[in-house]
Amino acid sequence: MPRDVRNSVARIAILAVAPALLAVAIGVFSVFRLDMIRKSVSTVVDDLSVSRTLADEMVHHTILARFYAHRFATTRAQADRDAFERGYTDLRALLAHAEVLFVNPERRKLLREIQEALDRYRVAFDEMTLLIHSVERTRSGVLDVQENVFRATLAALRVHTMSLDNPRAFLAFTNAQGRFDRLVLNTARYLTTGDERYAAPMDADYQEAQLALSVLGDTLADPVQRENVTVASNALEAYYQGFLTVRSDSLALKALFQTQRDVLEPEIVGVASQISEGIQQELALQNKVVRDLVAQTQYTLLGITVIGAVTSLALAVVATRRVAERARAEAELRRHRDRLEEEVAKRTEELALANEQLRLEMIEREHLIAELKEALSKVKTLSGLIPICASCKKVRDDQGYWHQVEAYVREHSDAEFSHGICPECARRLYPELFSDEE
Repeated sequence: MPRDVRNSVARIAILAVAPALLAVAIGVFSVFRLDMIRKSVSTVVDDLSVSRTLADEMVHHTILARFYAHRFATTRAQADRDAFERGYTDLRALLAHAEVLFVNPERRKLLREIQEALDRYRVAFDEMTLLIHSVERTRSGVLDVQENVFRATLAALRVHTMSLDNPRAFLAFTNAQGRFDRLVLNTARYLTTGDERYAAPMDADYQEAQLALSVLGDTLADPVQRENVTVASNALEAYYQGFLTVRSDSLALKALFQTQRDVLEPEIVGVASQISEGIQQELALQNKVVRDLVAQTQYTLLGITVIGAVTSLALAVVATRRVAERARAEAELRRHRDRLEEEVAKRTEELALANEQLRLEMIEREHLIAELKEALSKVKTLSGLIPICASCKKVRDDQGYWHQVEAYVREHSDAEFSHGICPECARRLYPELFSDEE
C-alpha cells in the first residue's frame, strides 16, 4: 500500500475514533459523578434510618420503663418491677449501640446527657423501691398486726362492758371502737390514693380514741380488763406511729416523683427528641449538598455536550472533504465494478440454475426420508432377553418395575389382546359346568 494512502486511511480512522472517544469520556465522567451522588444519598439515607430508629427506640423504651415504674408504684407487683428492669436493660443496650454508631460530637454529647439522666433515674427508682418496700413492711408488720391486737382486745372488752350497767363505760367503748374504725378506713384510703385529705383527720381520731380508752379504763374496776385497756391503748399508739411512718415514706415517695422521676423522664425523652431533630437538620443539609452536586453535574455535562457537538461539527467538515476526495476515486472504481458486475450476473445465473436443480433433488430426498421415517415409526418389535417371573408370569421392565405380560407387550409393540379362557382353566375355575361331561 502506498505511503500517502496509508496516511489518508490513518487520518480518516482518527476522525472516526475521536467522537467515539469523546462519547466514552463523557459517559465515564457521568458515571463517576452519578456514583458520587448515589454514595452521598446512600450515606444520608443510612444515617437517617439508623439514627432515627435508635432515637425512636430510646423514646419508646423510656416511655415503657416509665409505664412499668408507675405501675409498680401503684400495684407493688414484682412482675411490674421485672418489666421495668427489662425496659431499663434494653434502653442501656440501645445507648451503648448508639454510642458506637454516632460519630457526630453533638449527638455523642446528647447521648452522655441521656446516660447521666438515666443513671439518676435508676437511683430514683431504687429509692422509690426501698420506700415502697418500707411502706409494705410497715403495713404488714405494724398496721395489720396492731389492728388485729386492738380488735382482739376490744372484743374482750366488749363482752365485759356489755355485762356492766354503766352507760359511761359503754359510750367510751363505742367511741373508741368508732374512732379506731375511722382511723383504719382513712389509713386504707390514704394507702390506696395517697390523698392527704384522708391523713388530715387521723390525728384527731387517734386522740379521741385514746381519750375514749382512758375514760373506759377509769370506769372499769376489774384489773384484767384495765390491763386490756392498756394493751388496746398501746396497740392504738403503735398503729398510729405506723401510719405516721407510712405517711412519711409516702410523702418522700411523692417528693421523689416530683423532683426526680417526673423530671428525668421528660428530660430523657426531650434529649432523644433533640437527637431526632439534629438528624433532620443534617438530612436537610445533606439534601442541599446533593442538590448542588446534581446541579454541578448537569452544568458540567451540558458544557461537555456543547464541546462535543462543536468538535463533532468540525470533524464532520473535515470528513466531508475526505469524502469528496474519495468520491472521485470511487467514480473510477465504479466503471471497473460495472464490468465486473456483468460477469458476476452471468455467473450468478448459471449458479442459480445449478442451485435450483440441487434444491429439487434435496426436496425429493427429504420426501424419501420422511416416508422411511413414517414406515419406521409404525414398526414396533420386541427383541432381546425379557425377564419374566417363573410363577406369576409378570415381566420386569428396564426400570425394575414388574408388569402383567399383556401390558408389557401392548406397550412395546402394536399387538392388542382379547381375553378368553382355555379349557383347562375353565375346568379348574368352574368345575360345576363340566360335571356332566365327567
